Amino acid sequence: IYQECLKHGKVVEVRVHVVASTQEVRAFALYQLPEQANRAVRVLNERSFAKRKVKCELYDMAAYSQRRYEL
Repeated sequence: IYQECLKHGKVVEVRVHVVASTQEVRAFALYQLPEQANRAVRVLNERSFAKRKVKCELYDMAAYSQRRYEL
């Protein structure tokens, strides 16, 4: 995930979270600049990655900072 995200800008960190009730995997990439995050969303949304379809969207920064990954 990190290597793929790097193609769109400076990645500060990547966090992976598994939703306990559904086993859904969520990956969060924090970019240095907002425009880098916007570019990643445009390019990666609806793309296949490791045989899974990826849904990308911007996430609430306050929730991310508080490690609340199930909004």
